[in-house]
Amino acid sequence: MNIIELYQQAKQALYDHVGFIEDWTTYPIANYADSVWYVTDDELVFADTHEELLSEQGNCYSGPINKDRFYSKWVYEGSEFTMVMWDSQTDGMDYLAFFRNDLRRKP
Repeated sequence: MNIIELYQQAKQALYDHVGFIEDWTTYPIANYADSVWYVTDDELVFADTHEELLSEQGNCYSGPINKDRFYSKWVYEGSEFTMVMWDSQTDGMDYLAFFRNDLRRKP
C-alpha cells in the first residue's frame, strides 16, 4: 500500500468515527486533540490549558463555526473525538478541527 492510500484510509477512518460524509467542499484536517475546548451555537473556542480557556488569554483561540451550505450540521461527535467545521478567520482558511471529547468544557 502506498503513502497516498494510507492517507486516504486514515482520513476515512476519522470521518467514519464522527459520521461525516464529505460532499462538495473539502477542508484540511487540523489536529487539536491536546486542546481544551468548547463550542457554542456559532463559535469554537480552544486553548492549551484550562486556565487559558477560562481567561481567554495566552494560547486561546476562537472563531466562528463554518456553516457550509453543503452540510446539514457542522459539529460531528464520535465516541472519542468531535470534529468541528471551523473558520479560522485567517487567510480564508477553514478546517475540520478534531478534539478529544474528554477535554471538552462547558462555555
